[in-house]
Amino acid sequence: MLRDRLSGANTMTQAPQETANVQAEVIKRLVDGLAAKHAKLSEQRTITRLALNVPVIIYEKITDRERAREVWASDISRKGIGLLTNHELRADRHILIDFEPAIGQRCCIRVHLRRCEELVEGIFRSGGTFLTSE
Repeated sequence: MLRDRLSGANTMTQAPQETANVQAEVIKRLVDGLAAKHAKLSEQRTITRLALNVPVIIYEKITDRERAREVWASDISRKGIGLLTNHELRADRHILIDFEPAIGQRCCIRVHLRRCEELVEGIFRSGGTFLTSE
């Protein structure tokens, strides 16, 4: 079960000095677990991506967890994630993504937004890379 594969992956309660290896392992288990559940891998890029259509929660200000928004994860890899939103997410900044709606347990990972483009009026596609170290 996906929850079992991600047990111990709650990064919300770990110390700030958490190593990059621990974060990378959390991301690996998250991607592998979602891949096992959804089995729609894409080999079009140098890193295998999983095509998704699952809800996630984003916090646009990492320090303000009261203002959460549910958006859709469209793809994920061990390096990053694609999001579909009904609002523009300004690129070149950090957000926090909580995968609880997709996997049934809290698993928060920081992301550096790299791009945001409007697909059609009111629908935006954003892409970001996971922050595995500071």
